Amino acid sequence: MARRNDHTREELVNMTLEQVKNFLNEHPHHELSLRKVAAMIG
Repeated sequence: MARRNDHTREELVNMTLEQVKNFLNEHPHHELSLRKVAAMIG
């Protein structure tokens, strides 16, 4: 689970970008939402 107290800002940004890249490799961009990103990183 990604929490601000457990991870640095840089770690959270990297985790987010990695999850978005993985999502976009499998799904079209119009299916991406902030809620989905938040759910993916926990």
